Amino acid sequence: MALAGLCVMGLALGACGDDENPEDGNIIGLESPTLVVSPPSLDFDQISIGSENQKTLTITNTGRGELKITSLQMIENNEDNIVEFHKEGAWAVKTLGFNQSMELVVSYRPENQTPDSGVIRIISNDPRPGFGQFDVPLRTPQLEPEIFSPETVVFNRVAPGQTEWQVTRVHNIGHASLTFEDVAFSGSADFAISFPTLVDDPPIADDSQSWPTVLAPDNSFPMRVTFSPQDDEPAKAEVVFYTNDPNKPTYKVLLSGNSGSPCMAITDENGIDFSLSSIGQTSNRTITIENCSRTAELRVSAIEISNDGGGVFELRPESLPGGLPDEAAVITARDSANFVLTYTPIDESASTGELLLRSNDPAKTTLRVPILGKGSFTVCPIAVAEGRVTTSGGSYRQEISARPLQHIEFSGLQSTDPDGTALRYEWSVVSRPQGSQSNLSPNNSIVDPRLYLDIAGTYEVELVVYDATGLASCQSSIVTIYVIPGDEIHIQLVWDAPAVPRPQQGHGTDLDLHYLHPLGRWNATNNNYDVFWQNRQANWGTQASPSIASLDIDDVYGVGPENVNHKNPVSGLNYSVGVFYFHDNGFGPADATVRIYVHGQLAMEIRDRRLPGTGYFWNVAAIQWPSGNIVQRNSISFNFP
Repeated sequence: MALAGLCVMGLALGACGDDENPEDGNIIGLESPTLVVSPPSLDFDQISIGSENQKTLTITNTGRGELKITSLQMIENNEDNIVEFHKEGAWAVKTLGFNQSMELVVSYRPENQTPDSGVIRIISNDPRPGFGQFDVPLRTPQLEPEIFSPETVVFNRVAPGQTEWQVTRVHNIGHASLTFEDVAFSGSADFAISFPTLVDDPPIADDSQSWPTVLAPDNSFPMRVTFSPQDDEPAKAEVVFYTNDPNKPTYKVLLSGNSGSPCMAITDENGIDFSLSSIGQTSNRTITIENCSRTAELRVSAIEISNDGGGVFELRPESLPGGLPDEAAVITARDSANFVLTYTPIDESASTGELLLRSNDPAKTTLRVPILGKGSFTVCPIAVAEGRVTTSGGSYRQEISARPLQHIEFSGLQSTDPDGTALRYEWSVVSRPQGSQSNLSPNNSIVDPRLYLDIAGTYEVELVVYDATGLASCQSSIVTIYVIPGDEIHIQLVWDAPAVPRPQQGHGTDLDLHYLHPLGRWNATNNNYDVFWQNRQANWGTQASPSIASLDIDDVYGVGPENVNHKNPVSGLNYSVGVFYFHDNGFGPADATVRIYVHGQLAMEIRDRRLPGTGYFWNVAAIQWPSGNIVQRNSISFNFP
C-alpha cells in the first residue's frame, strides 16, 4: 500500500512510470526534473497608454532531478508592429535543483488601444510530453477612453445686457486616447462656448472656436461658457460632445442661466407616467425635488394632489420632505429632497391627475405636473436592483460601501416577470451628495449601468422595470451607496477669495494644508514631522507597523481641495491641523473651510475662516488618538507659531 501511494504521488508530479525513450538523456522517474510555473499566464491590468504594468513569473523545479533551462524567449504577436512587452533585468538560463526557483519580470507599456498577446517560451530538460518546450501566455485587455465633465454649468442671476463666463474642463478618465469627432451647441442664443488657449488667464478675445481632436488619458482641456442674457427669464442650452467613448459616444453638458434665485426642478416635470399598472395593486414612484440654484435656498410651501384621478393617485404623507404639509420644506443650494407618489388603478381605464407644487422659485411659483396611468389585469413584474464596486469581484448588494473616485456597476438581472416576458429597465439617481455631478452611464435603460463616485457622501439609485406590455413594477428597488474616505483620518481644505471669483491656473490664491506630529515643528522640512507640500508623505510608525500620513493634492491657485490622509495613527498621540496662507498674489483675504473625517465620518467642520493675506496661519484643531476626539483651536496668527 505504501509503494502504491508513492506511485500515485509520483504520477501527480509527472515523475512516475517507465521511460518511453531511455536514449534521449531525460529519465522519467523519481529523479526527473519537474517544471512548474506560477501564475499559469501573465494577465496585465488595464492601464493608460504610455504607462507601465509589471508582472512576475516564477519558475520552480519540484522534481528531484536538476532542471536545466536552456532557453528563455519572449515572443510577441506583433500584429501592430510595435513592441509593447519588455524584459526586465537579466533573463539568464539556469539549472535549478530540487525546490529551487527563479523569477522573470515582464513590463507591459501600451502605445495604442490594440490588445497585445504573446508567450514566454521555456526550453528545458523536463521529460514530460509538452513540457520540454512550454509556453506561458501573455495577455492584455482592450484599452478604452472615458469622457467625464461636470454635466451642468449654472449661472446665478445676470442682469440683462451684462456678461459673465465660467471655465469648465472636459476630462479623459479612461485608459486610451479620447477622440472628439464633433462638438455641437444648441439652445438659447444667450450662451456661447469657446476654448481658451494654454496661456494662463487668457482674454476671451484670444479664445479659439476649435477644440482638441485627441485627448490623452488623464488629460483635460478647458471650455469657456459665456452668458449674456437679454432678459430676466431662465435660459437653457446644451453642448454635445461626439467621441469614441464606446459607452458614451454622445456626452451632454447642460447650460442654465439666471439661476442665482431659487430654482426648482423635479423628476419628470413634463409628466409623471405610471404607464400600465396592476389593478388593485399600489405602484410607487420616488419623485426628486432639486434646488438647482448655487446660492439661494429653495422653500417648497406645498406638495399636493390637485387632481387625484378619481382617488387613484395619492401622496405618501410620511414621505413629504421637511415639515410639510404644515410647514415649508427648505432645500439648501444644490441639494435635493424626495417624496413618494402612488397609483392604485381600479379598472382598465386610463387615469389622469395633477401634482401641484408651490415654491419661491420666481419662474415656478406654482408648478403643475400631469400624472398619467392605466390599469391592467396583468401581474406586475418585480424590480430587484443590486450593485457592487467595479473590479472588486464581490457579490452584488443593495447597500454598498465605497471610496471616492471608484465606479459602481449595477445589475437588474434578478428582476423577474411572473408572466415570463422580457423586461425593460429604467434606472435613476434619486439622491446624491451635494455638489456631485455624476450620472449613470452609458445610459439608464440597460440592465447593468455604472456610476462614477466623484465625491464622498450617500447615493441612492432606483430601478423600475417594465414587462413586454409596458406594465411597470409595482414597487421600485433602491441601491444605497455610502462613499466614505478609506483611512482612519481624512482632512480636507477648500477655500475661496472674494477678489478672485473665477480662480484658474496662474490666477488665484495659494493656501496650504499642514498636518503635524507632536514631535514636529510647523513648516519644518528637516525632521519629516510636518506633512505639507514640501513633505508629502511620512511614516510616523515603524517598519513593522507603519503609520503613513500623506498629502494627496496640492492646489496652488485655489479653491482646493487639499487632502491629507493618515493610515494607522499611533495611539497616545495628538495630531495638529493647520492652514498657512502661502501667497495671496495680490488678491487679499481668503475664506477657508476645513473638514475632518474620523473613521469615514465627518467629525468636524469649520467654514469660511478668514485669513487676511500672505503669511497668516490658522491653527485649526488637534486630533486625539485613538479616541478620535477633536479639540478646536481656531486661532489666527501672523506666521507659524
